[in-house]
Amino acid sequence: MLDEIIKGIKPSVAEEKKVNQIVQSVLKKLKPEKDVEIKLGGSYAKGTWIAGHHDVDVFVVFKEDIDISKRLEKMLKKSFKKIETVHGSRDYFRIKEKEFYFEIIPVVKVKNAEVVENSTDASVFHVEWVKSHLTPKIADQVRLTKQFFKANGVYGAETYRNGFSGYVVEILVIYYGSFLDILKHISHWKEGTVIDPQASGRGERHKGAPLIVIDPVQSSRNAAAAVSQEKVMELIKVCRKFMQKPSKELFQTKKIKKSDLKEKDLILEFTPLKGKEDVVLTKIVKAIEFLELNLKKEGFKIKERGIEFDKKVVYWVSVENKEVSKEIKHLGPPLEMKEHVVIFKKKHKRVIIEDGKVVALKVRKFTKLKDLTKEFLKDKWVKERVKSVVIH
Repeated sequence: MLDEIIKGIKPSVAEEKKVNQIVQSVLKKLKPEKDVEIKLGGSYAKGTWIAGHHDVDVFVVFKEDIDISKRLEKMLKKSFKKIETVHGSRDYFRIKEKEFYFEIIPVVKVKNAEVVENSTDASVFHVEWVKSHLTPKIADQVRLTKQFFKANGVYGAETYRNGFSGYVVEILVIYYGSFLDILKHISHWKEGTVIDPQASGRGERHKGAPLIVIDPVQSSRNAAAAVSQEKVMELIKVCRKFMQKPSKELFQTKKIKKSDLKEKDLILEFTPLKGKEDVVLTKIVKAIEFLELNLKKEGFKIKERGIEFDKKVVYWVSVENKEVSKEIKHLGPPLEMKEHVVIFKKKHKRVIIEDGKVVALKVRKFTKLKDLTKEFLKDKWVKERVKSVVIH
């Protein structure tokens, strides 16, 4: 079954040839300054890319960190008509060639990844380390693992996803040896599990993280620092599910159907603001977290929830109770704490005694899920983070 899945996701000879031609044509257009090197990065350079995914990283390596983003921009303008600037710790650029996207990233040449000041400068070392440990068989296991992680919503290190980066997946495959070995081990992961490929012994410094993957070329860094507790738990759950009952369906990316959405208690469709994808989508995720926090405070118990990222962001939730009581109880101090009881009674209009404590009764303005949601979405903090939102 796994061999069949690999065949379906591995680029064909024809696709590889086409991609290589496009990459070479872009590299020819790049006219670097003297003493500037061009190096390929990402899954394309490592040979771990999946069929149909044509994003390519190109590192432009400078000797010194002197205005390298500006220098790279000038270089690109000589050969490319349309350049998109992406702001970050150091600006980089995106260009499109046919249906292919290229990220052109300026980096500084360093001898040792341990001493880099900007983490991007270690990326070249990441590529070299992965390539030095890959065989064609291991590369296919990486593809298989990436597809499994993608299909189950735990792939992608962007801030709005908080999942596993391609580099972390590659480290895991190289460390454990195969897709099945990864699943066997992940099924037994506990919070704070340490993966240390180079046996650096530096896992303790990252104590408290849900997962610790010591970067093999930069031992001071947890390569899995972006991975959230939620994503780790989701991965453990789906690995156990596969080990109990292997299924091709667990490799298939699932988009929620409109018919399935009708069964959900609340569906919100967000239109993001204009700007860098990672930034604007993270703002929507923060707005959703704000909503969920307030729903829980008001007594709604969330059973299931999901987010789907596309041109618009679709969020859905199912709750145990679509309506809450009109009154909410606010617990006060026990009766024997007389001074505190007096203060509590002055602060609240309606007070009763229950189980030896004073309890304030407050009337809720909204008791229904959708009514309360509409109210929260009017909040200025939320409105500043989304272009628009529709409640279905």
